[in-house]
Amino acid sequence: MASTSSFCWDGVDRALERGDAKGAASVAQEGLRAVAYDERRRFFTQLCTVLLRHTRTSDGAVCVAEAGELLWMMPEVRSSSSATTTVSGETLLLAAALATANVTLQNYEKVLVFDRELLQSPAFFTYDGFTAIERLACVARILVASRMTDGTRYVDSAVHKGMSLYHGLVKSCVRLGDAAQRQRDAVVCAYLFELACYRQKQNDYVRAFQSFLALHDKNKQTEVLCRAALAALCIRAGEGVRQGALHDVLLRCSPAALPSLYPYVQQAYSQQLFRAADTAAVLAAAGEYVPTNVLRDALREHNILLLAKAFDCVYWRSLCVHMDDDAITEGELYDLLVSMVHAQRLPVAIHQDTGFIEFGEGQAGARQRVMTDADVFNRIAKATAVIAAARPDLLS
Repeated sequence: MASTSSFCWDGVDRALERGDAKGAASVAQEGLRAVAYDERRRFFTQLCTVLLRHTRTSDGAVCVAEAGELLWMMPEVRSSSSATTTVSGETLLLAAALATANVTLQNYEKVLVFDRELLQSPAFFTYDGFTAIERLACVARILVASRMTDGTRYVDSAVHKGMSLYHGLVKSCVRLGDAAQRQRDAVVCAYLFELACYRQKQNDYVRAFQSFLALHDKNKQTEVLCRAALAALCIRAGEGVRQGALHDVLLRCSPAALPSLYPYVQQAYSQQLFRAADTAAVLAAAGEYVPTNVLRDALREHNILLLAKAFDCVYWRSLCVHMDDDAITEGELYDLLVSMVHAQRLPVAIHQDTGFIEFGEGQAGARQRVMTDADVFNRIAKATAVIAAARPDLLS
């Protein structure tokens, strides 16, 4: 048996350069048959190094994908010395190369076919031929492929495994060369972006914001900061959480960096109402980065929380006037208020028979305050009289 050091990789390289996928696969097969079994790992490592060099261009990726799939189906490639898996760790190196080529080709269905072999393999964490960066790259590819194909089957597993890999890399103090560091940064950035998109799709804007912010701290891209700002505006958790996120955005940007969004992030952080023109401007700046309905509801909720501090009891149309929101219907307003109550963001009593909305002080305060039906009626009557005097059209 020959060793991998005596095998000439120029034949594979030249075949790939001229677009001869069958020729490249044939040369690689001959080399694999010639090496000793204990040399398989080194052989596949070198093979995948050659393949990956050609995945950076579309033409090269096409040839790599075709040659790789021919190799993938060969019995010599699929054999394994382990009784616990039908696919060896060495073969998974080839799967990773094939997935990388198909990412270049934007053939995301094929990406999932090969990367799922790696993700679901018992060798994913145990095979020492893979580095943590290569494992995280697999996770990032699965997330982008799932996003582009609207697939969900492998996402949860990828996110779970990716988190442990990412935090391990963050804690690592290993010094790398310039090229290795650039590769690591590129993989980490790709992972953070896809994780943020996944969190956003799950309507988890707190963690989407955290991922976008971590990504911006690494690559300093204005587009990422814009996405972080929009995610912060969409947060509908506790007021302190949202204020903290908005503050983090303001610390990292300036009016010149985000001219279309900075004033509105500042406005939200300063606890100012969003008028109709403000809302329209924010929605226009958001484009397709976040769903329009999610951002609009978040801005409406922002206004309601501010107005709840100013009013104890208010007629629904009057509330809409103060929100400067002609588009919202009574049903939409009630649905929004109910969601805020269920999420314990605001204590509200909705009197649908009269159209009045009563803002309370929370469950603890409600237990200390005894209010009869007559008390509520008197408060509503006083509010009605004030509205009738100032804006009788609201009661028509």
